[in-house]
Amino acid sequence: MRVPQHGARTARVFPKQKQQCFVVLRYREQGLPLHRGGGIGRGYCRRLKTISLGKSVFLAVALLVIEGTVAASPRSDFLLHCAGCHLPEGTGMPPEVPTLVGSLGVIATSDEGRDYIARVPGASQAPISDARLASVLNWVLMELNNETLPESFKPLTAREVGNSRTRVLSDPLKMRQELWPDAENY
Repeated sequence: MRVPQHGARTARVFPKQKQQCFVVLRYREQGLPLHRGGGIGRGYCRRLKTISLGKSVFLAVALLVIEGTVAASPRSDFLLHCAGCHLPEGTGMPPEVPTLVGSLGVIATSDEGRDYIARVPGASQAPISDARLASVLNWVLMELNNETLPESFKPLTAREVGNSRTRVLSDPLKMRQELWPDAENY
């Protein structure tokens, strides 16, 4: 590819496959001239093999996942595992997909309600640990239902969630109507 002339010489840009990356070091290394032929006083460089940015990001994420060191926040877990049905704001589409905003505080006060919250199919089958699911459910309760939660509310524990999620609900709408017959959104 030719670049328009500038002054007396023509600049030449090589195709991406032929471009080379140089890193200039602040000290001299014998036998490594800058840009093939730079003389004394012009600095020296070390040529590095490069990996595209996309590949390097992918490799870094893969290594973190393999190592299990990816620390997800309850909000990001909510967005990944719950927002597909309940929407990012938690509003859902009642009555098929109940809202998670302002309506769960009442449910979370009873043992049946706490059990129900961890047993709904989307929650119980999420591919995350009991502790992370408990964190997500507690985040939903405290962030989206703070006004309806009683002051005596105790966060769900990983053990409680683990015990509940082993018994998946086959019909959450039916159970919701049985436990809270006069409720509209949950």
